[in-house]
Amino acid sequence: MELSPVKNATTTNRIIEREIYKAFIRRGSQNTELADLLGDIPLGFSFNPRFEFSAASMVKSLILMKLKGIKSQSKLALYLRTYEKDSIRLGFFNDRDNKLRTPDQRTLSYFIKKHLDFEKKQLIEFVSKKIEEVSEKFNIVLDLEILHKNTVKESKNEKTFYNRRSEKLSELCRLVRKKIYPKINLGIKANSIFKKNNFLDILVHIALTEDFAENGSRTFSHILNKRTPTSDTLLYHIKKFEDVEVLQKMFIGIFDLVHKMSKRSNLFGGRKVDVAIDFTDWFYYGKDRSFMVLGKKPERGTSKCFRFATINVVEHGERFTLLALPVSPFDTKEKIIEKLVSFARERVPIRKLYVDRGFFSSGVINLLKRMEITFLMPAIMNDRVIDYANSVSPPSIIKGYPMKDCKFNLVVVEKDERRYAFATNMNLNSNDILLSEKLFTPYSKRWGIETSYRVKKNFRGKTTSRNYIIRQFYFMMSVVLYDLWILINLLLSMFLFGKISKKVAVTAKLFGTVLYTIVDPGGT
Repeated sequence: MELSPVKNATTTNRIIEREIYKAFIRRGSQNTELADLLGDIPLGFSFNPRFEFSAASMVKSLILMKLKGIKSQSKLALYLRTYEKDSIRLGFFNDRDNKLRTPDQRTLSYFIKKHLDFEKKQLIEFVSKKIEEVSEKFNIVLDLEILHKNTVKESKNEKTFYNRRSEKLSELCRLVRKKIYPKINLGIKANSIFKKNNFLDILVHIALTEDFAENGSRTFSHILNKRTPTSDTLLYHIKKFEDVEVLQKMFIGIFDLVHKMSKRSNLFGGRKVDVAIDFTDWFYYGKDRSFMVLGKKPERGTSKCFRFATINVVEHGERFTLLALPVSPFDTKEKIIEKLVSFARERVPIRKLYVDRGFFSSGVINLLKRMEITFLMPAIMNDRVIDYANSVSPPSIIKGYPMKDCKFNLVVVEKDERRYAFATNMNLNSNDILLSEKLFTPYSKRWGIETSYRVKKNFRGKTTSRNYIIRQFYFMMSVVLYDLWILINLLLSMFLFGKISKKVAVTAKLFGTVLYTIVDPGGT
């Protein structure tokens, strides 16, 4: 039922705000289409009844235009013609010949000029902002319809292809700024000379150039040819995070949002995926001034480090980091694994988990069995395991292999005249002539996490600071940028080729450059 026009703007806003909340509650889904949502919100507008389209449909299409970041009326007209289901949800109907009729660019322009007064334009602005505000509050991604698959194959005309790629890349980077930047809190005050986005752009530049904050801030200023925040100001705002847990909570929210964006784009399609867990160390030099410093084997002139744990999807081309966690001296491997696996399995169905031999312990294996996770890990070739491995003819499965208070299957295989042992709870057959391949081939996916660590370093700024907050912020930021690069590559691949291609659609440096050089009107 349409709202009756209300003279008092404040009253109208309250009524519409209530209807927006009701629409979100009615749909109750994280996968709500924006056009569906708008279709559920009643709007009261009156104008010349002889106009060929309803006022509500025209207004809702303009709200959709704002929320999706569609830049012109001609592109909105094209969108409405292309996505017929969305047009129908907005209230456009078929004509007598059963052909959907939507407004063209001229009709949209005429409507805006002749039928929208100042109050109605203000109301459109209010509805757009309120929908965005409520979607942010409930952590719902609404505007990923710009990521629909494009079945057009790569054009032979290079100019056309690169133009299409460039346009879509800019569109996706605007979406990233719109969704991810607001989630990063730097405590910038409203009266600050620079906006938060100015600081985040510098961070992206520093990360993609693998530079130090001081030099990176200077080169960034020269690139933009304008005054930008200094390195001292940037690091001052990062240091304001006095609590590791508060900083971690913020980045967990960002990881969650990136995952929802990938899920919203149907990249995983509900299928099971293989994941891997590993540690990565960031070398620490100097005196132990941080409680987060851990000991390690001597390497590159130090035996100390900051350590982080990650859980990654290791499917080819989809090596997302689902979560990264800082590791303290008080964290056990069991505690870290439980956190990572619990977080991941709530977001993706896990087929198998791969870990390296550093996790080969009764505590870890018992935990994975309790969590009912199918796992595969190399066994540490200690004297006992070697004796068992030498007592059988590979390939063999020693069922119920005892280790302290747990039992598991120890699989002995041979490769290049060398024997290996794996701990697993996979359902395997020792008579299978392909048993070795069924272990080595899937486990080789774990090297994907090693590759991701190397690539993540290309997203991480340099620092000699001993301040753990700065190190943690830099590391977590590198993971977020890496995930966004993977996401945008997949989406560009789908857009350009109609499928996920083995080709890298856009390099990391090009992605980062477009991200921090996009004109950002009204940046926060």
